[in-house]
Amino acid sequence: MPFSEFASVDLDILLTGSQPPRRVGPRILTVGSGSRGDGKTAIAWLLAQTLSRLGRKTALIDADLSAAGIYDRVKNMDADKSLRLFLQRQQDINILTQATFSKNLFLITGSAEISRHNQLAFAAKQKLLTQLRRLKADCVVIDAGAGSSYFHLDLFLAADFPIVVTQPSSEALLQAYQFIRTGFFRKLQPLARHWRDLYGYITTLGDLAPRGAIKTVPDFMRTHDLTHAHVCEVVGSGLHAYRPVILVNQSGADQEIEKRQLLLVLLEKIMGIKAINGGKIRPDERLVKGLSQGKPQLMLGGAAGEDIGEMVRKYLMV
Repeated sequence: MPFSEFASVDLDILLTGSQPPRRVGPRILTVGSGSRGDGKTAIAWLLAQTLSRLGRKTALIDADLSAAGIYDRVKNMDADKSLRLFLQRQQDINILTQATFSKNLFLITGSAEISRHNQLAFAAKQKLLTQLRRLKADCVVIDAGAGSSYFHLDLFLAADFPIVVTQPSSEALLQAYQFIRTGFFRKLQPLARHWRDLYGYITTLGDLAPRGAIKTVPDFMRTHDLTHAHVCEVVGSGLHAYRPVILVNQSGADQEIEKRQLLLVLLEKIMGIKAINGGKIRPDERLVKGLSQGKPQLMLGGAAGEDIGEMVRKYLMV
């Protein structure tokens, strides 16, 4: 049955069903970035392979659902059929998992066909989001896609361990700042239904573009703690729960370490966000070889694999 027959699917019917509790199920790790080319796909593969080698049953999800790049080279021919069943019959998300070269590593990809139907692609992504906690895995690693679209951000915010991959250039670090900043506003949006006008003002905080003094979230909290106590409480709770991990790819020089520290300072002083310094990923020919040949199993064993392993031991305690 062609995907075109699902293009007019009723989203209300498709997305019915309760979402499982936030903390039930596998630990979710999402890898996002502010722009393309930062290396998030390679990092997602390295992270998933590292966890699977540690004995964790790990599902790696290509959230773009476009069967592009390295995912297209390793997916099996049943992916299209499984995705149709998942959408048509509302079957469990576990029918989408595909075996890989590693016994503890499973893959979920999309289809090139699905990208031709915007409504269907949206429905599939939303259903994935509501069923993530039902995956039969210890860990789920999501390659969330680049940029600040709401779907990328929603996946990023759904994670227990949200990772932002950037590179050491000033432009890439500023894009990472914007990605994290926009993610925080997206996190607040569902809670701001009763103070939409004030929410509109809040979304201007932390903007680095305007001339003159930058309006900061901490200043807003100080000046509105009496007049808008409830709003400040919601914002403060959101800040406390929002701890993205910043991982700088292709990094080596000391001055690049200083740039990374500056990003952390900017986020805390301007946005009130206490991001986690995830460290750096050193340049590694194994990553280049694995990506170019479509063989992610070649990525492990080099400097980048060691750096990811250190991050897993430090922050995931596995």
